[in-house]
Amino acid sequence: MVATTIGLRRRSRGRCGGTIVGAAAVVAHARGGLVAEVNQVNQPESVRVRLRTRLSAQDARVLDETLAWYADVRSRQAGVTLLVEGLLIDWLAEATGQNRAAVVQRLALAVERLLPPE
Repeated sequence: MVATTIGLRRRSRGRCGGTIVGAAAVVAHARGGLVAEVNQVNQPESVRVRLRTRLSAQDARVLDETLAWYADVRSRQAGVTLLVEGLLIDWLAEATGQNRAAVVQRLALAVERLLPPE
């Protein structure tokens, strides 16, 4: 019998305030730390669960590799989402003749109105 510890993750309940990039100060900060800040805000809480099963060492290794692959895919998905959001904001600003900061501010206000208060 192999005891396997698996880290299960659930989304944090906090509101994510960093997925939309925009204002000049934020854009200037984007290269160095914005993605890191967004990743920190979006970090799921970890819950440790200890399972005692008749899991072979090979199955445990495959399970660990699969969970690591899944975490990597989710991380890349978040990066692509940030990239697409930035492109869409840029295109909207260009199409409307507004500056990027104005588009982001309007979008942030609209999202705030749609989300329930915490």
